[in-house]
Amino acid sequence: MIIGAGLLLGALMGFGYNFLRDTGNDLFSGLLGPFQASDIPVINHKAPDFELKDLSGTSVRLSSLKGKPVLINFWATWCGPCQSEMPLIQEIAQKHPELVVLAVNDGESQNKVTDFVEQYGLGFPVLMDPNALVNIQYQVTGLPTSYFIDEQGVIRALQIGVLSSAQINSHLEKIGVR
Repeated sequence: MIIGAGLLLGALMGFGYNFLRDTGNDLFSGLLGPFQASDIPVINHKAPDFELKDLSGTSVRLSSLKGKPVLINFWATWCGPCQSEMPLIQEIAQKHPELVVLAVNDGESQNKVTDFVEQYGLGFPVLMDPNALVNIQYQVTGLPTSYFIDEQGVIRALQIGVLSSAQINSHLEKIGVR
């Protein structure tokens, strides 16, 4: 039920974004809240900026990571495919210290997320998106979803669904990580 509501909201938000971009009409401006049409994530365009807190309460802003390749992974503890790909993401993060991995959690409690991070031994930043606003901003319609962003802050690849080793390596090459 939650996934269905999320998909519907994502579809409505996508419609609103496209309506605004295509017509210039501000009819849906209340629905879109703080997001502008330019805040839509599009491959080969600048990644929309956001700021979230990690598990220790430290703020992380995407734009402050310019100059570094970034993998943003949207996930949840209840998501089976997310659980299966986390060890691979941890392995990639260790193998490529120049890569910044940001795991954006989809609105779960900090205790649940902390338990998951400890269970899987994750060493990269896990960001809390308590109201799923960044998930909406990035038009996440299924978990896991991963964005690959190059050193200039440009989205070069998007993966909806679990990453295989071959897929992650192919996407990493697109952002200069070999």
